[in-house]
Amino acid sequence: MKKTTIALALSFLPAVAVAQSASVSTGARADANATAGHAVSAETSVNAGASAEVSPRMSAEAQARIDALIEAAAARGVPQAPLRQRAAEGQAKGASEAQITAAIARVEANMQASKSVFARFGRAATDGEIAAGGEVIAQGASEAQLGKLVERADKARGLEVALNTLASLTANGEGVATAIAKIEAKLAERASDAAIAALAGANGAAHAAHGAHGNAAVGAGAAVGGAGANAAGAVSGAAGAAGAGVTGAATGVLKAGKP
Repeated sequence: MKKTTIALALSFLPAVAVAQSASVSTGARADANATAGHAVSAETSVNAGASAEVSPRMSAEAQARIDALIEAAAARGVPQAPLRQRAAEGQAKGASEAQITAAIARVEANMQASKSVFARFGRAATDGEIAAGGEVIAQGASEAQLGKLVERADKARGLEVALNTLASLTANGEGVATAIAKIEAKLAERASDAAIAALAGANGAAHAAHGAHGNAAVGAGAAVGGAGANAAGAVSGAAGAAGAGVTGAATGVLKAGKP
């Protein structure tokens, strides 16, 4: 009779083990998935926060009119990128279509003036030089001041970095005449573009901006990876606990069946 009881008990143990393991593993996976879900949500929030600054806030019809305005300006010989950037900034700040249209018109006018200054001194400006010159004018420099710098510069040298640095200096509160004098001095001594950009800390600012975005992405990825590791550990631990329980039950039955 005892042998029969032991045999029956042992025959049920594999089924019990499977049931316990499946139940615990399912629970562990559910908890792990929930944890991973929180991590993915965090990553989504980071990405959403990064893209919210340039999300459109106007109707499709208004956007089409803005696009047509930019394309018309490009047909008149100015680069599109600064115009689209200004439109995106306006949308991010909730500006109206009329305000964005006016801002685009100002940017185009400044770039047209920049292009004219380069042409006046026999230089075929690149898109980057036209845009940088337009920003210098937007920061308060006159066409005459810009023309003086262009005239004195070596015609074989590109001026995009020099003009962008000049715009940065004036945007940070430096007087236009003082900033131009600094740039002219660097150009006269044939300083490298990096040396000119260093006047306004341009390289450091660019690297800092890149590092912030990179760290945000890495941080979100690490959160998701950590959740996956925790999930695997929870499932493995649960399965081990279930197996130990079944082994203990089998040992107990065998001991009970001993004479």
